[in-house]
Amino acid sequence: MPLYNKAFDTIDESDLDTLIASQDSEAKTIEYKEKLPNFSVPPPGRNEVLKEFLADVSSFANAAGGDLLYGVKAMEGVPTEIVGLQLTNVDGVILSLEELIRTHIRPRFPFGIRPVILRNASKGVVLIVRIRRGFTPPHQITLDRDYRFYSRNSAGKYRLDVDELRNIFELSATTAERIRSFRAGRLSNVI
Repeated sequence: MPLYNKAFDTIDESDLDTLIASQDSEAKTIEYKEKLPNFSVPPPGRNEVLKEFLADVSSFANAAGGDLLYGVKAMEGVPTEIVGLQLTNVDGVILSLEELIRTHIRPRFPFGIRPVILRNASKGVVLIVRIRRGFTPPHQITLDRDYRFYSRNSAGKYRLDVDELRNIFELSATTAERIRSFRAGRLSNVI
């Protein structure tokens, strides 16, 4: 079973081992990262690192949703080893990542970040960022007024072009109208 279909709170190391054993390669709904982005790089390089992280996250929200796994080594998109992350303050890192996402991507969308503590304590943790497809796409990066939109396909993230943006805006408006009509109909039935 793909990791994205598993309840977020129930994912454990055995699920990660299954990804390695089955060679579940990167796709539209999963991406592996050996390390967390190096946010300690001095400016202006720091903002480029932040934008790359935000592009990864927003691309999932603009597509079908998915999981970013930090602490899993991959070669050519195929996971090869759970290397883990050595974090002295796991909660602090999670809070920082959450704040980056909430502050620099709009409109907001549902996501969660959780650590999977590894049995071998010297390996540390794997951080999973689960991003749900946004209700009001497209979702835009706003850091440094660099208003870009990204999405995903089976090859990974890519920058949306004008035609794709137009389609997403039109679909978003249609979806919102259908939701309003459904709600109005239900309320009238209740009354």
